[in-house]
Amino acid sequence: MNIRQALGRAQLSETEEFQTAIKNQLVEQLGDVLKPLLPRSHDHLARPYDIHRVVANVTDLAVKIANAMTQEQAIFRSFFLISGYQPTEAEASVTNAEQTGNVFMCTFPGFYKKVRDEKQDHNIIMVKANVDLESRLREEVVRKGGGLPTDHVRQTDH
Repeated sequence: MNIRQALGRAQLSETEEFQTAIKNQLVEQLGDVLKPLLPRSHDHLARPYDIHRVVANVTDLAVKIANAMTQEQAIFRSFFLISGYQPTEAEASVTNAEQTGNVFMCTFPGFYKKVRDEKQDHNIIMVKANVDLESRLREEVVRKGGGLPTDHVRQTDH
């Protein structure tokens, strides 16, 4: 066990007793925020959707992974793929497989684990970044029948 792992485990032992109360409070607050956003059913016999249960499940999973990461020897980091970058299949999940080109917009960050062996560090991608590619922008422009305002476009070197 290294120093980082020991500190992580010590931190967890201090906070685990508070996690349940804080998690329950978060579930209630987040559930109350999300509930009005759910579509209303016109069927008065339909059972109402239990958003608090869904939020509780997601929160439980998030806390479990956070606790596991705290105890892990590796370091975890998030990453965004920048506009204009040519993504690889290993690091990017494209919203629509028919899209082509470089990254237009990264819509959700990726997540990697940094591990060290005897000689060097390695990054292992755990979750790919979600991206839309440049063809997505072209599709929207054509669909709306317009063009891009060139006075707002800045050329950059990559």
